[in-house]
Amino acid sequence: MFQLRRQAPAMQLLFFLCLYFLGTALFMGSSQALTSMMHIDLKSLNSTATPVNSNLSWGLLLLNGLSQVLTFLLPALAFIYLLPDRPRFFLSFKPVKGSRVASMFIVAIGMLALILGLSALLQSFSWGTEADTMQEQRKAMEAALLRMDTAGDIIIRVIFIALIPAFCEEIFFRGIVQRFFNSFLKRPVLSIIASGLFFAMYHASIYNFLPITLAGIVLGFIYHRTGNIWYAILLHFLNNGIQVLQAFWVSRNPHLEEEQLPIYVIIGLIVAGAVIVFLTLRRIFAGTHGFAKTWSMPYQSSYQNNISG
Repeated sequence: MFQLRRQAPAMQLLFFLCLYFLGTALFMGSSQALTSMMHIDLKSLNSTATPVNSNLSWGLLLLNGLSQVLTFLLPALAFIYLLPDRPRFFLSFKPVKGSRVASMFIVAIGMLALILGLSALLQSFSWGTEADTMQEQRKAMEAALLRMDTAGDIIIRVIFIALIPAFCEEIFFRGIVQRFFNSFLKRPVLSIIASGLFFAMYHASIYNFLPITLAGIVLGFIYHRTGNIWYAILLHFLNNGIQVLQAFWVSRNPHLEEEQLPIYVIIGLIVAGAVIVFLTLRRIFAGTHGFAKTWSMPYQSSYQNNISG
């Protein structure tokens, strides 16, 4: 009988990639059926000038949720169960502390300032026609996803754009991908940086590549040092959720989107955000030691030891 948990890390990675491509194939088939059923033409969505109706916005939300579940959550959970293991042990779901939850709110505010400042700074430079086209398409997609008119619309966007991605992406990128990087690189810092870069590559934005990379690195450090994936999920959710609320506020004040931030404001956001994140994380990490050296592949957990005995 093939026992995945007894295989070398390279074989486990190959098996995990097969599960990922299978999930991606399921999503592609499902997305084609969904777009056809809802009469959605994604190719027409190439600029912020594209008219956005309720049907298009709902379709994009459903596609986003479907993508998260089929390409990230499903392959990750299937891989964990085939080890065999349980997500609770493998991913390190532990009780959360109230003080750390409050600290995550502060980190989220610092990250938002840092991301806003870096994005504004990078967008003040020209990175070429292809980068501009990708950014325009990204903005058009975000505008369609974030079409909000009522309080109900805000709640639904928070669920589909903040809650579902936070849960699915953290399990995939931090719980699985970061662990695999650690298996081959043998150094947690390098594995965290590598998973942050991979996280940014997935989001496919040249202008936002650096901010997303830094966000991924912060999430990776939080997961590794606290040994609890709930904190990474919470911070990811807060970061996305605040941006949903920010988008709603800007939609009610269109002049804010047109205004260019002065360079001193941009630098101030970057410096203030970096200081807030650094000092808060330093406090969170005080007295913590992170995962043990066995936190990589091949992986053995207390659950596995119990069922193999």
